[in-house]
Amino acid sequence: MVLSNREQFLFGLIEQDLRMQKEFLCSQPELYLGGTSEAQVYPRADKFVSPDGTLNREAVRNFRNLEIFIADIPSRHNPLGSRNADKILPQERKELLLLYKACKEVCLGGVGVLDLLRDYPCDDVGGPILFFYNGYTFTKKWLIRVYFLLLFRHYVLPGLEENFTLMDVGGNYGYFSALIKRDNPCCSQVLLDFPEPLALAHYYLQTHFPEAKIASYQTIAALESIDRDFILAHDFILLPPFLYERLQTGSVDVFSGISSLGEMSREWFEYYFRSRVFSSARYFFCMHNQVRSSRYDTDLTILDYHLEDFKKLFFRIAPEVFPEEDVLSPYFEFIGERVR
Repeated sequence: MVLSNREQFLFGLIEQDLRMQKEFLCSQPELYLGGTSEAQVYPRADKFVSPDGTLNREAVRNFRNLEIFIADIPSRHNPLGSRNADKILPQERKELLLLYKACKEVCLGGVGVLDLLRDYPCDDVGGPILFFYNGYTFTKKWLIRVYFLLLFRHYVLPGLEENFTLMDVGGNYGYFSALIKRDNPCCSQVLLDFPEPLALAHYYLQTHFPEAKIASYQTIAALESIDRDFILAHDFILLPPFLYERLQTGSVDVFSGISSLGEMSREWFEYYFRSRVFSSARYFFCMHNQVRSSRYDTDLTILDYHLEDFKKLFFRIAPEVFPEEDVLSPYFEFIGERVR
């Protein structure tokens, strides 16, 4: 495998970030979050990170194909990893076409989901198995995120300045963040997740946006606080949970959580919801379980989100073709503006 000088530098930077975070957490073990979400992260991280923090570069280059952290459709179980729509596993093809049909019907302000998908086809960073259909290129998770982008455009964007700030809790490798950035080049975003998913986000976003200014752990660890001006000076901030309290009041305009908040224990859910960052954010954008999910060790329901604190801009119970994991636990989609 031949690496460009840019890739070699990026891999080295990511490895150093991971080692520094490991050293920091070893010195302060009380900062480990614990809970189901974290327990699921570390076994999967073994696919691309060795115990000493060295990266398996080939695995990182193909992390979406290997389904590290996030499984998608088409999956790697298709014959020879086929990208031919006619050779996709029948059940996966059916699921993709049902989602495509549902998205085809969604149009807001004269713009449809498929209009945005035409503008923003799924990229191939990380080696995903892409589905090609009727001139469109997508995966299940990508198409759902394009749908969320349409909601964001219609319900949130009109109330924001061009250089707005957005925080995505549980942003994983940053595919929703990438869509927001492609559609709004002047925005700045904070991705909050565990160090290992953030390592993939660093690779994905820097590869996707070579000129982007990304603040990773080495940059933000030296800061006593992270304010709005610092965020605005960067395209992306990669923030591990144990540095969350350094974010200041008014630092983000939009607080986003897609599936991630519903995976947390009640303790950590309330930790985020009581924070000054969430309390000062103007907009709340989320998709989560209505009732307790059997997939995660949590008793959270829709009532815990206190949606009454917001002026409802959008609310919907997601159709079965939209939920990404446990369809036995219905999902709700919500966009609200905080009532001051």
